Amino acid sequence: MRDLWNVLAVGLGGAIGTFLRYAVETAAKGPDASIAAVGAVNIVGAFLIGFLTAILLDRSHLSPRWRLLLTTGLLGGVTTFGGLTAQAGTLLEHGSAAWATALGFGEVVLGLACTLLGAGTARRLERRA
Repeated sequence: MRDLWNVLAVGLGGAIGTFLRYAVETAAKGPDASIAAVGAVNIVGAFLIGFLTAILLDRSHLSPRWRLLLTTGLLGGVTTFGGLTAQAGTLLEHGSAAWATALGFGEVVLGLACTLLGAGTARRLERRA
């Protein structure tokens, strides 16, 4: 039964995260704005994943179910590797190989940097508390 509750927590978080990403994407007007919106969501999400993971790993005050809901579910649903690759693919189809490469490489590297920045920020804040 515990596994079922964990699956439901991930599903609920994922549904909320996916809805939030969809809301941001639909608010963007035009293909360039959509690329920027997905990129911004992925980068902010990467920072938050690093931040929350550091806090949740260092402090065990939340149950594993809440951890799953927030990180795997919510932030996993908000961020989108599929959206990134779809946009890079569209750029490739339109003959923009340089832009597609820059988008893919840049977002992955920036996302990793933001994840590390989020984790570092969380740990610095914990030391001050």
